Amino acid sequence: MKKVHIISIGGAVMHNIAIQLQRQGYQVTGSDDILFDPSMSRLEEAGLLPDQTGWDPDRITHDLDFVIAGMHAKLDNPELQKAQAIGLKIHSFPSYVRSRAEDQTRIVVAGSHGKTTTASMIVHLMQELGVCTDHLIGAKIEGLDDIVTFEGCPYFVLEGDEYPSSALDPKPKFLHYDPHYLIITGIAWDHMNVFPTYAQYFNAFVSLMESLHPGCVVIYNSYDSEVARLISMCDPAQAIPYQMLPFEVRNGVFVVEEDHALRVIGRHNMENLTAAVTLCEQLGMEKTALLEAAETYSGASRRLELLLNTEYGTAYIDFAHAPSKVKASVQAVRELHPDRPLIAVLELHTYSSLNKDFLPQYRDSLAPADLAVVMFDPRIVENKNMEALEETDIRRSFGRDDIVVVHDQTALGLVVEQALEGYIPDKVNVILMSSGSFGGLDVKKKLSNQWDL
Repeated sequence: MKKVHIISIGGAVMHNIAIQLQRQGYQVTGSDDILFDPSMSRLEEAGLLPDQTGWDPDRITHDLDFVIAGMHAKLDNPELQKAQAIGLKIHSFPSYVRSRAEDQTRIVVAGSHGKTTTASMIVHLMQELGVCTDHLIGAKIEGLDDIVTFEGCPYFVLEGDEYPSSALDPKPKFLHYDPHYLIITGIAWDHMNVFPTYAQYFNAFVSLMESLHPGCVVIYNSYDSEVARLISMCDPAQAIPYQMLPFEVRNGVFVVEEDHALRVIGRHNMENLTAAVTLCEQLGMEKTALLEAAETYSGASRRLELLLNTEYGTAYIDFAHAPSKVKASVQAVRELHPDRPLIAVLELHTYSSLNKDFLPQYRDSLAPADLAVVMFDPRIVENKNMEALEETDIRRSFGRDDIVVVHDQTALGLVVEQALEGYIPDKVNVILMSSGSFGGLDVKKKLSNQWDL
């Protein structure tokens, strides 16, 4: 029985890897200095929850076959330092996943946006057509019990991001995977704390292209000018452009190829679906069958997820935080019901979004909304040792003088309450976007109370 210790076991991917390894007969231990649900509950249910939080070098023993270190494990982590000192094999999670996928056809989805949705669409389509595939996806998907699987299928679908692999292994995760098929969905500056300039960010994708073996098939979004520039610069041996399946919106439903009604919404999701279908066609699957399978795809958690649908209006919650994602999500809800008032709420939560120099990237991203609300907590800005943000910075950067700026859940709740009252009796659409938690506000409960549900 192989023994493995996972440092930072509480991460979304890390705890799923732990559970998968345990199911396959590995003896798994782990550690973390802070744990939240759902990982805490899932680890406890599996009997893998650490006895106590924090780091303890005594957990690192010579009989371990290897250690997997997450990004949260910094260079001064005592467990990581001991593993180095006694010469244990240390993996980042992408390097470990790559080792498990050695004999599989690796399909990698990269890009600044749409990775989770596109990767999960591919998995859904393949499974619906009876094609076995393992996967690594960054969010919970309806119909999939796990976000990571190691079943030894012929294919392995991987969400490949540009963020560093670990403290010991700072190269982007997607450089580990050596794909046979690579999808690039789009390129738009993100992760300013890691890539201080756009040139550095773009060069991560150049490195990805330069790392490909000659047989890799690159499927790319030719609508995206930066992706097109990347392809032109790097000139891969096999490059297949995709654009977007023809679609129309009928009674609040996105319909592709005239008669395939989808459960997902938004022009950007039509692009994501086109990428997934193009990939699957390359693997020999038939387009009509793929589009029929697409009709039952419900989307990834917090990716334009339907929160409420009532006689008073419809609300969506979305993980969007980067400018390109915010713009696409707001536009998607606007296109869904162009005749309804649209309230867009965005919480600035990430390092990039709270950076005064990065904020202009959001210009016009909230333009389709009738009412735009931006929330940020000045204490978080201060704690990150960043330059203070003023309300004028927000309005100037977004290009809207009428943006309502709030700083806490109480103010946000009041603004939403007043806005909904102001639109009575009209039906209204609401989109709530954040990679955080809106200052702890239970947005579903707030909307339900306001709509007397």
